[in-house]
Amino acid sequence: MMGLRRPRAGVVVVVAWSVVIAKFGAALLSPQTLRRRHAVAPPVYRTSSSSSFGGGAIPPAAKTDPPVVAARAAVAGDVETPPPDSFASSSSSNKKKKKQTGAAAATTSPPEETPARQQQHHQQEQEESQQRRRLLRFPELESAAFRHPLDKDLTEAVAQSPVALLRGPARTVGAATIEQALRLDNLAFALRVSETQLPELHALCEEACAILGVPEASRPELFVRSDPRPNAYTLAVDGAAPFVVVTSSLVDLLTPDELRAVIGHELGHLRCEHSLWILLAQIAASGVARLPVLGPGVDRVVRRWRRAAEYSCDRAALVVAQDEQVVINALLKLVSGVKAPNADAFLQQARDYDAALKSSTPLIRAAFQTQLATMTHPLPLDRAVQLDKWAKSREYKAILKTGV
Repeated sequence: MMGLRRPRAGVVVVVAWSVVIAKFGAALLSPQTLRRRHAVAPPVYRTSSSSSFGGGAIPPAAKTDPPVVAARAAVAGDVETPPPDSFASSSSSNKKKKKQTGAAAATTSPPEETPARQQQHHQQEQEESQQRRRLLRFPELESAAFRHPLDKDLTEAVAQSPVALLRGPARTVGAATIEQALRLDNLAFALRVSETQLPELHALCEEACAILGVPEASRPELFVRSDPRPNAYTLAVDGAAPFVVVTSSLVDLLTPDELRAVIGHELGHLRCEHSLWILLAQIAASGVARLPVLGPGVDRVVRRWRRAAEYSCDRAALVVAQDEQVVINALLKLVSGVKAPNADAFLQQARDYDAALKSSTPLIRAAFQTQLATMTHPLPLDRAVQLDKWAKSREYKAILKTGV
């Protein structure tokens, strides 16, 4: 109206942003959200950039152009695993008995494990995998079916908050720019898997996509990078050019079934778009970071969300593998570097860990939790236990009933 002073634009922006932060903080700290915190153990995260499979994280870049380094650093943050001494895969195969001409067959010593022999073992594993039982597919599967409860609640809280208005720009501008830079980096420094390049690995990726119901138009490109550290990662945004990267040592270390499960874990991040939703949560959390009560509370919830996101993707890996032992063995190989871990023994180790933690003095428990407070991934022990519980749940059995 005429005769009234028009408020300054800066005041309007400050007031609008304050409303957004207040509503988002209230959504994250609501009783419905925080009631889920007992479903997961205290937050356990790592700060380094190389990890076991998961997290939508990018390992530290080699000496490349500054834009590529900046783009890859923007989504870094995985668990570091010590590089094992050797990652050559091996399998037990029946040796053909040599036919002897004459009266008796001479006794021969077994051949040495030469690189050629190891390659033959790997090929035999792939042939055995092709003769495996048929896996169920879930063309109508929604990501909500395998999301961890905390992951589901916080995603819904962000989607219903004012900060969700930034979802479109974050995907079309921010994520698209990073995605273009990383795809160029992958094309330049990695091997793209296709029907004519590593066709067995390409078939595993296509099968994992089909099982999780990923449409053909949205299926990611698969790349293999040379790296002595077994790892797999993705940008975790369903953008114009999605991708999954696995390292060469991972391909050498895991069996075909385990590789398919690891790819399924990364597809879980893509289906849930964890990078996008957690980015929006971090944007909102940055606005209240200095508030005495709300700031630390929101930060703790976001960290629990990261942990729950890994549990969700471990469930996606189980849906793809349809065998709990396959997923846990893949996790154990990435943790230890050994070729034949015992999943049952590792679950017993997890129970011993819980007992030892409970019997420790309060000072030791506090010091241990402080040491683990900055980590970005759950402990492998917790991941194995959580997956074991979900494999026996009604939710998982209900998913299997919908398979075709």
